[in-house]
Amino acid sequence: CPPPQFNFDVLAQQSAAAPPDLAPLARGILRMASSDSAVTTGSHVMVAMGCDFAYQQAESWFASIDALIAELNRNPRVAASYSTPSEYV
Repeated sequence: CPPPQFNFDVLAQQSAAAPPDLAPLARGILRMASSDSAVTTGSHVMVAMGCDFAYQQAESWFASIDALIAELNRNPRVAASYSTPSEYV
């Protein structure tokens, strides 16, 4: 499951709509990825954002994640994208 501050589902405390200011969330993701990169063998760092049977409205969830990925990719050193576990083995 995603960390609580990144849970965009309607049942979470955070609004299901894309947050108006994604910069703090993007910085949080980058901090997590930076610390995780120390124990990652490849050049990709996984940020797990899924959880079985945890979401009520996939459309709003993916719209929020799309917006967060776009915000992350504003940083020229970042190439955020959807992926699968095969990218990390």
